[in-house]
Amino acid sequence: MDNIVDPLKIILLHKVLKNNNMNECLNKYFLPILTGITASDYYDSGVVTGKTDDSKLMYVFAGQYDPVTSRPIYTPGINTTLFDSNVVYDGVLSVDSNKIVYVIGADPTNINNTGIKYTTFKNIIVDDQDSNGAPLTYRKTIFETNNGGRNQFNTMLSPLIKQEEYLGVVFTPEVESDVFINRGITDIFERHAILSEIKTTQDIDTNRGGFIRT
Repeated sequence: MDNIVDPLKIILLHKVLKNNNMNECLNKYFLPILTGITASDYYDSGVVTGKTDDSKLMYVFAGQYDPVTSRPIYTPGINTTLFDSNVVYDGVLSVDSNKIVYVIGADPTNINNTGIKYTTFKNIIVDDQDSNGAPLTYRKTIFETNNGGRNQFNTMLSPLIKQEEYLGVVFTPEVESDVFINRGITDIFERHAILSEIKTTQDIDTNRGGFIRT
């Protein structure tokens, strides 16, 4: 059985179309009113993971060094961000003998579920090369973030609208030549071009003062 659309929904849709832009209407009114589907129905969470180097450790270093070994001390709970500390949290989450866990770009009110979390392993060294082939050594580091998937920032319900009057329209080739060949005092194509001006055999003798005859 075909779906039947309530006429009242059509009237409501017509009213909102008159006062809003097309994309907003399609996302907020058209699809929800006629189908009951909204963009949030397609949202899903996604965890992105990967490997990187340990260069991000410098962003969570609070400036403390071990007086015996002179090695950097990474202290949990210190916000080292260069931005507004009420908005962004960069800092160490935990430290043990094997690894350092820290986060970059987290929400201070929800540190564990936002930003990018890194884990740098103290005793695992990676020998690599940079883009120029030079040797590169760093401690193994992995990362994960919950910023993947579909959300309100990268998902919308709107159609792809094509303007049919522009379909199949192409530009004609444009050829520009900077090469000109001259032989003596006249262009090699000049005599041929002048022939287009000849209408009778008498013109051969008279055209341009007998230029073709000579």
